[in-house]
Amino acid sequence: MRRSPIGELIPISGTDGRSGDHYDGYAYLANALPHSVELSNKTWTVVVEAESMLARLDQAARLIPTPSLLRRANS
Repeated sequence: MRRSPIGELIPISGTDGRSGDHYDGYAYLANALPHSVELSNKTWTVVVEAESMLARLDQAARLIPTPSLLRRANS
């Protein structure tokens, strides 16, 4: 099995709780995340811009008098 730099596939097996059927398969196991991450200035700039745009979107959404009209019912 080919390893990934960010995790690996591990074999799994068990019994389906509803049908009682046995299964064999694979699960993806991600590597542990580092305790801290160093971000470049360019990355921080993009994060701050995205945060600003989300704040503007949130502000605009709060001005909609009946937001439920924008939601589509699941059918």
